[in-house]
Amino acid sequence: METNLLNIPFLIDSFFIALSAVPITLLVTFISLLIAIPLSLLLAISRINNIPIVSPMAKVYISFVRGTPIIVQIFVLYSSIPLILKGLFDMYDISYNVYDIH
Repeated sequence: METNLLNIPFLIDSFFIALSAVPITLLVTFISLLIAIPLSLLLAISRINNIPIVSPMAKVYISFVRGTPIIVQIFVLYSSIPLILKGLFDMYDISYNVYDIH
């Protein structure tokens, strides 16, 4: 009885399927960096200069991000973004179901 440990055709097919997602991954990374770099620069400048309102908010944000595991942050964002969007859509009378994933 021979056991084949590696299924080479499956690995090759999986590689090309994963490779097809690289452009979307690069796009998401690029957009994230476009948002994160200016925001982090503003937060750093506000912390250095002790701007009265922004500096304490930056301290809370940084404390939350550094003090919680990334999986908790993902769950918080995953559950709160649809709630925020639903509230905004209801406020502006936009008929779109944010819980319907396409």
